[in-house]
Amino acid sequence: MKNKLTNDLSLLEEMIKDQNSKYKVDPFWKNYEYSNVTKIKHFDLKKLLQFSNSFGAISSKRYTILGTYFIRLYFGILIKIKKYLKIDLAFPKIFKTLNFFNYTIDDHKLTRASYSAFIFKLIDSFPNSDQLLNIKDDLVWNPIDTFELMDKKYSFNFIKYFYEFLMANNFANFKKSDFFLEIGGGYGGFTEIVKKMCPNIKIIYMDIPPQLYVAQQYLKSIFYKKVAGFKETKEMEFITQDSFLDYDILIVPPWDIKKIQNDLIDNFYNANSFQEMQKNTVSNYCKQLGRIVKSKIVLHEQREGNGAIVDPVTRIDYIDYMKLNGFNLVEEKLGSYGGHLRSDPSAPFSHTDLYFFEKQINS
Repeated sequence: MKNKLTNDLSLLEEMIKDQNSKYKVDPFWKNYEYSNVTKIKHFDLKKLLQFSNSFGAISSKRYTILGTYFIRLYFGILIKIKKYLKIDLAFPKIFKTLNFFNYTIDDHKLTRASYSAFIFKLIDSFPNSDQLLNIKDDLVWNPIDTFELMDKKYSFNFIKYFYEFLMANNFANFKKSDFFLEIGGGYGGFTEIVKKMCPNIKIIYMDIPPQLYVAQQYLKSIFYKKVAGFKETKEMEFITQDSFLDYDILIVPPWDIKKIQNDLIDNFYNANSFQEMQKNTVSNYCKQLGRIVKSKIVLHEQREGNGAIVDPVTRIDYIDYMKLNGFNLVEEKLGSYGGHLRSDPSAPFSHTDLYFFEKQINS
């Protein structure tokens, strides 16, 4: 149903089952799978996006210290019981309403006002940034951080992804693209912005479950019947231009990337998820991108890799993988929100860089 974010646990289970039979998930995200699936089962999706950053939704507010401790402890127990004893315990309803479970401003983070001032200042540095007012934030998951501009209400996440769109679009020019691919986009916030800013563009959204599941439910709540879900794309033998005759967005798992037609995609975008994969996984993705992407690639990753990954993918790896598959590095920017931020370790997102690649033209 449009503008209604709902759970469909049978769909989630089908996705996980299909993944287990066809695809090996990297250790970093396999460790999160149990906890994320458990959270999805015990909370409605709105509540889940309000407090979990495993799906790309962030907030200037956090749970109280006691609430955070309880969540980690309780879900840790739940996950171990489910994993080893195969018992799925229910989450006590009383804990959903206790005071210590409520949100509070975290004094160690930027305040809500600082977030908004920071983002608005950066957006204002781009030409045509007033286009934000031409699109609507549907606010389907009742985000906690909202701001009003010209009598329109926007969430912090919506504005953040709009800024990321401006940065990427400055190079890739999505409005002149026919087909766009994003891998690892969390709940689908960036894809939402791309579609709203470029109504005629066709999009393939790719991720592993349960992230893929959350993104499907979110994007369907906004774009409704224009989204071909996991069940629909699973039945497609190949993904070509004709696959979009009835749809604008296709939800596709990574094990089906080989279905995508050669040179179908104009532009590709990945933010902060390649850095959480093993080197061989990223290398394999880049081989596929060399086959299916015909124009430009934008990567938004940590320069030295994610410290939680053994032998992480770094800047040099991205450049090498892309060059091997036909893409040249055209430009790079230190700090995803402006190079000047790297000198300030407290600045949000200052640890990630932007890399712009373009397909080599064979002479």
